[in-house]
Amino acid sequence: MLHSDEYERHIKELKRQYSGKWVLSSLLSLMNVTEANRRHWIEIEIPPVTAVLEKFPCLVEPSVMVNEFQHITKVYHEDVLERWIGVQSKILAYGKTCGKTNVKKFLSELSAAKQSD
Repeated sequence: MLHSDEYERHIKELKRQYSGKWVLSSLLSLMNVTEANRRHWIEIEIPPVTAVLEKFPCLVEPSVMVNEFQHITKVYHEDVLERWIGVQSKILAYGKTCGKTNVKKFLSELSAAKQSD
């Protein structure tokens, strides 16, 4: 894991890059570098979905989100991006309705909704 100062510098750089004309490879590199700290933060603090997206706004980009899910699930299929693009708008719309719902609850509700389809 990164030292907290370095982690915060990387987050600031992610936000700076994402607010301008961004390059996917650079965003993915920064997301990969901050992954251990991000996972730890989410597991320990169980932040609301809105807090995760506020801290890492680039997660709304399909390629960044797919990269994140691939790192979490260790599933690396070529069709993951295609499947994500098909459900991205539904997931993001649902996430916006959750308000302060934490990530674990969000994923649990999302999984339950998928099973009922």
